[in-house]
Amino acid sequence: MEHLRSALRSLTHEVCRQLDGVEIPKRPVSTVVNRPDTAPYVAIDFDRPALSDLRFTLTIGLLKLPEYEAAADAIEKDPELREGIIVDGGGFLRKPERINLTRALLTNFLWRYLREGVQLDWDETRFVETYDQLRIELRRKSIVFHTTLPLSNLKMEVAALDFGDELELLPASIEELERWINRERSLPPLDAGVPQWNTYYVDKPAVLHKRQTVVGRPPSTDLNAVLGQLPRVNADLAITALRLVMNAPISVIFQEHHSEGLMALGGGSTRWGWSPPSLGPLATLDQEKAAQVLHVWHLLQKSPNINLLSLPLRRWESSLLRSNLEDKLIDAWISLEALLLGKKGG
Repeated sequence: MEHLRSALRSLTHEVCRQLDGVEIPKRPVSTVVNRPDTAPYVAIDFDRPALSDLRFTLTIGLLKLPEYEAAADAIEKDPELREGIIVDGGGFLRKPERINLTRALLTNFLWRYLREGVQLDWDETRFVETYDQLRIELRRKSIVFHTTLPLSNLKMEVAALDFGDELELLPASIEELERWINRERSLPPLDAGVPQWNTYYVDKPAVLHKRQTVVGRPPSTDLNAVLGQLPRVNADLAITALRLVMNAPISVIFQEHHSEGLMALGGGSTRWGWSPPSLGPLATLDQEKAAQVLHVWHLLQKSPNINLLSLPLRRWESSLLRSNLEDKLIDAWISLEALLLGKKGG
C-alpha cells in the first residue's frame, strides 16, 4: 500500500492548499439550550458553520483533481484492495469504482483527516495517524452500523440503561435533537412522511441505540440470503418492559440508520410508519424505575410462563397505545381474561 500512501499524501496536501483561507459559510440552525438553572428550550444559532456544505463541496470537487486520479489508480492496482474497499448498507464488500465507491472511501479519509471540517491545515503527524487508521480498517473490512430509535412519552433521569448486546437507552444528545429539529425537507415524503419533531419535547427524551459491527462479505445473487443477513434490531422486549413498568404508551417514533467507519458508503436513512405516535404526557425513568425495567426485561426472556403471557402482554400493550377509552377498556379486559384463564377456553 506504499503507492497509495504517497498518492494520498499528495491528495491531502492539495486539498489543504485549496482550503487555505477558505471561509466556511454560516447558516442559522435551531439548537437546544440546556442550562442548569432552566428547562431546555429551542433557540436559533445564527453563526453555525455549514460543515455539511463543506463536505459536499469536497466530495464533488475530488473528481476534478489529478491527485484524486493518482490515488484511484493506486487503489485499483493494489492487490490487497482489489477485493473491496467499501462496505455498503447491506454489509456487502464492494470493489474499487472511481466515480462513486473510490470517491466515497477517499472522502471519508479526507473528512477524518480534516477532523470533520475543524482542522483544514496540513499536518504530517495527523496525516500519518489517519493513514494508519485507514490501513487497519481496510484490512479489517468492517464498519459499525448504528440504529437509533427515539421513543415517545418517556423522559430520562438516569444517565443510561443497558439492555446488553449493545442495546442501550440514553437521553437524546444535543446533536440528535438538532438533527431532528432541523430535519431535511428537500426530499419528497415516503409513506406517511417524515415525523414532525415537537420542539417542546427536548428535555432528555429517551432514545434506544443499537450498535452492530458488520464485516463485509461478497455480494450475493440470492435475494433471500441478502434479506436474511441485513443488520436488524429487535427492541421489542425492551419496549415491552418499559411499557409495563412505566404504564405509558411508549413506542418508537421513527428509526435512523447510520454507518460509521472509513469503509462506510456514507449517508443514512430514516424509517417511519403510517401513524407516528403523538407526543403526549411524559413518564419519567428514574433510578428506581430503571432497576424495575431491567428486572422485568430479564423475566420476559427467562420466565417459564412466557408462552402463557404472550397474549395478555400483547393486549395490555395495545390498551396503552389506544386513543379511544372504550378500545382501551376492551383490550385491558381481554388481557385480564387471558391472564386468568391461560390457554383454557373462556
